[in-house]
Amino acid sequence: MAWDLLLPVFVALISILVSSTEGTIYTESQDLVHQIGETTSFICSAKLSVGDVMVVKSPERTAAVVTAMSLDSVTPAIVPGFESQVVAELDAAISATNPPYRNITITYNIDSVTANDSGLYECEKGTVKRNFNLRVVGPPTEISVTVDRLQGVNLTKDLTYDRNRYHNSRALWWAHVALDQPGNFDITAAITADPVADVTWYKITPGSTEKILVAVGEVITVERMDPNLNGSQFICTAMNDYGEISVSVLIELMYKPRDPVISMPDAYPEEGKPLFIECSFDAHPPATVFYTKEDPVTKQWERIGTGQSPGLYINDVQLDRDVGTYKCVGENALGESEGEIRIHGKPKNVDIHVGDIYGDSVDVHLTAFSAVAVSFRLSLNYTDEKGVEVQFAETIDKSSMQAPPNIRVPYEIKLPKSKTLYSLSLEASNRHGNAFSSGTNITSAHEGVTRPATTEIKQATSTYQKSSAMPGYNGHSLLFIVLCFTLKRFML
Repeated sequence: MAWDLLLPVFVALISILVSSTEGTIYTESQDLVHQIGETTSFICSAKLSVGDVMVVKSPERTAAVVTAMSLDSVTPAIVPGFESQVVAELDAAISATNPPYRNITITYNIDSVTANDSGLYECEKGTVKRNFNLRVVGPPTEISVTVDRLQGVNLTKDLTYDRNRYHNSRALWWAHVALDQPGNFDITAAITADPVADVTWYKITPGSTEKILVAVGEVITVERMDPNLNGSQFICTAMNDYGEISVSVLIELMYKPRDPVISMPDAYPEEGKPLFIECSFDAHPPATVFYTKEDPVTKQWERIGTGQSPGLYINDVQLDRDVGTYKCVGENALGESEGEIRIHGKPKNVDIHVGDIYGDSVDVHLTAFSAVAVSFRLSLNYTDEKGVEVQFAETIDKSSMQAPPNIRVPYEIKLPKSKTLYSLSLEASNRHGNAFSSGTNITSAHEGVTRPATTEIKQATSTYQKSSAMPGYNGHSLLFIVLCFTLKRFML
């Protein structure tokens, strides 16, 4: 009587029988261990009575569900995606037991084991479960790299790089490092491997193929101010008993524009001619460049043109319009920098070229570079016998003799005294400004040395005409006054 009551309970608690293909390695905990690439399978068998449900699960999700609505209609439902792996076989015979049942066998096949197949596989019917833990061993399968973005380092993975250029076929990560951020930064490698892999970091500096060991472990600290950092590769290698893999982290420094290079920071263009001034910056990522001009009245900076320009271009220079101060501005995501450009209308390269000296007569050429005609002011200084400094100056306006921009005017200077050291200086001015020559020293010849009859300076003034101290006197009057003044001082 007691046996009749226990028999249905005994039948209902028949466990699911689980087995594995030949060659599978069993651990004490009934784990399966396979190397990557091997083939394995496991079998779930169960006796299904009416109303029973059997479920087969993979580590990620359910693979199959078998429902016994009636013993004539046992329906195995294979979840989409598992059709090639899960095979269900149903016995044709129905048992003569009470209650009756039918045997079902589900085989779960894995043709080539990968690391993703690791995990717990389950066969479940009601409250009864049987499972296996599949452990897949092999070389490391993935290295994922991270950095602290708050420290100005942006990391991206690029699978399209030139593998021959960057040392074999390892995966490449690009680390864009902001140079103007403070402190060093860490690069951390996360390794997918079973068994656990040993991790080492190597460095290859630009222009070298030598790998230098720099760290052991998953984290490496990089010095941001390392002079060899830009273009360096940090190679992370993960190794266990089954093999190794590695990835490269290529460092690219990022910094705001700096060190502007201007083809003509001070321009002296010709009236009516085109002008092109190019400006570039050292920057990464590359800078976009635009130009501004200072308004001479408001002192505000106004942008010239729209968008990026390779240079400052003026098709037809009009000095009254175009002379002024300009800026070339380079900008990228990290900031901006600027360089100054000045377009001048005033003269430059002012000089005195001394020719022959004949007693108190000196031949000179007054030169300057100017887009328009200039007015010269020639100054002469010497010290007399009493130590008194004497200065003369004369304005020379010979616009009809000038051919801008390279102006060269011949001139004859009458020196007040012979055998005396003189210092000459020249100022050239136009409506846009003025410029000065450096000092030129000459010594007058002995008295009695005269200009040969065949020597002639055409288009030159014959006397030194004006003095800054006594305007309106000619050169001979000034000479007479100076001599009288000197004689009086001597007699006293």
